[in-house]
Amino acid sequence: LLRLVDALTDEHIRPDTTTFNAASSCCEKGSQWEMSLSLLEETKTRTLQPTVISYSAAMTACGKVGRWRELMGLMAGMLKDGIEP
Repeated sequence: LLRLVDALTDEHIRPDTTTFNAASSCCEKGSQWEMSLSLLEETKTRTLQPTVISYSAAMTACGKVGRWRELMGLMAGMLKDGIEP
């Protein structure tokens, strides 16, 4: 998925938060928690503002596979970023 996002950039299409949220939602549905976390971090790296949807997709992906520590870390990060659940 990150290659797809990079391909968009190569075509002079700037991925936005919605792009990353859609990709993360795909990861959530496929229980790809690590990729979902990577996409959330990539959102921040590109100086985009994650939303409650960004965090929710990553938290759900982590929850589906029992990654509770990561889920709680995401909850703390979301609150630190000033995003209300």
